[in-house]
Amino acid sequence: MFLFLSKNFYACPIYYISSISKGEIAMPYASDFGLPSSHGVYVYDKVSGMWSPVFGLRRTREGFSIVYFKNIRCSACREFDKYWTRFVEITSARYVDTDFYLVVCGWFAGNCNSKYAKALFQIHDIYASPSLLFLYYDGKSEKIIEKISGVLNFKQLEMIYEIIRTLTFGLNNNISAP
Repeated sequence: MFLFLSKNFYACPIYYISSISKGEIAMPYASDFGLPSSHGVYVYDKVSGMWSPVFGLRRTREGFSIVYFKNIRCSACREFDKYWTRFVEITSARYVDTDFYLVVCGWFAGNCNSKYAKALFQIHDIYASPSLLFLYYDGKSEKIIEKISGVLNFKQLEMIYEIIRTLTFGLNNNISAP
């Protein structure tokens, strides 16, 4: 199953032009919305609400992993960050079986100071950003459920994840927080 969302798909230009600052080129390495700006792989800690560095994507219990592949020099990624941050905060509180990862490079695997992030960009064939990878671990093996590229707003993220959960679990989709 692959969803194609052509309406919102666009690749990242190298520099971000800020209309607020009268067309000045903004810093390409600025971090917004509390997301890490250093190259690497991060997991969202639901207790602290912070992103912690990790050495790869590892699940030890059954459930979903949603992985956001981000390029520091990507203006579309910066646009997506505000929706992603809100989605992670709300969805992590709702579903205890879902982990969130962030994979950050400068510009895809070609400009990446983290061997772990670079390897993930390569292994999962990430050539557009922002990109999301939806994975499911059934206790034995991990399966790729969906890969989506492009800017999605909060409602689209929520809808897509609900569809993925429904297709994975059927209508008994209630593995949520107490």
